[in-house]
Amino acid sequence: MFVLRKMFSCLSEPETLTYPKHIAIIPDGNRRYSKRLFQNSISGYKDSSLALERLMKWCLTNTISELSVFAWSSENWLRPEVEISSVMQQFDNTLDKWSVDKQEDIAFYFVSTSPEKLKPSIREKMLLCHTKTQQNSKLKVYIYISYGFSEDIEAKQDGSFRSTSAVPEDASDPDMLIRTSNEQRLSNFCMWHLRYTELIFIKPLFPECDEEVWNACVEEYTSRQRHFGQ
Repeated sequence: MFVLRKMFSCLSEPETLTYPKHIAIIPDGNRRYSKRLFQNSISGYKDSSLALERLMKWCLTNTISELSVFAWSSENWLRPEVEISSVMQQFDNTLDKWSVDKQEDIAFYFVSTSPEKLKPSIREKMLLCHTKTQQNSKLKVYIYISYGFSEDIEAKQDGSFRSTSAVPEDASDPDMLIRTSNEQRLSNFCMWHLRYTELIFIKPLFPECDEEVWNACVEEYTSRQRHFGQ
């Protein structure tokens, strides 16, 4: 349906797009992108960082006010040490850039259920980046790093469940979730916030996504009727 609508859009009247307030992204396909370019399996994370920069600019252009990015799951720590080290180094470099660049529009938030697994230096940079940008209001970007939904609802010793989530209280539920690279699962993302979220699974790998891809996702989102269980 997603592909057919785009193929035959020239035969129908153009429709006004409805841009969601809050978009969530599972940016999959970084390693496959590297292999496609005959590079080592971790080089795609640098291109992924550039793709995220493009995505944030696209959100600002289209007055999207919240963006959630599932950057690193709690299960990702099971990957080979050389990959973990390279990904964390790239994240460290990205934090440096976000902290140094003059941010007037974007406020960064970092959501983690196991922050102790991150290096202290990275945690310090996350705090610095958030502190320096928290007054910005055009776009809130929630970076889920070392996050797992199953940890977010972990039972306490007395058998009860924690009453609060690691997700910021003022974050709205995503209107649309996009997963790239043709994978069709949620992978332990924040599922209790996705109760009425429109799920869109697309073929392009995240590092190759651009505004044309994101606009096509909004076309699909616009075509759906949201009933919220009613």
